[in-house]
Amino acid sequence: MQVEDYSTRYPELGSLKQKDYKVSTDGFGGLADIDKLRHINITFYCEGAGVLEYVVRGKTDIEREISFLHFKRLTSKTLRIPGHKKDDALKFLVDRKIPVRLRFEVDYENSLIKVIINNLKFPNY
Repeated sequence: MQVEDYSTRYPELGSLKQKDYKVSTDGFGGLADIDKLRHINITFYCEGAGVLEYVVRGKTDIEREISFLHFKRLTSKTLRIPGHKKDDALKFLVDRKIPVRLRFEVDYENSLIKVIINNLKFPNY
């Protein structure tokens, strides 16, 4: 499935393709004992060719960008820009491979299923 306009923060990512789906459970009961199952994870990547390149200026903005990329578990590299101190400006190279996770947690006592979504937003319908 093609994902158009994946990110409003990084529109340069463009169109990405979903791939490499995996399903896992908590191992507590697994699919063999549905009454003991606590959570199910579905993971995949939204991927495109090449890397996203951009420059961030200012120490505070650079630190925020590094924290954001780590929090989202995105693979990236930084390069020093000639003529600048490392604190002044860095070039970021981010792989166009976004890890996505959907987690379904079962609350048997309250008859609820909690859904946690990482690195993916669904359009409003």
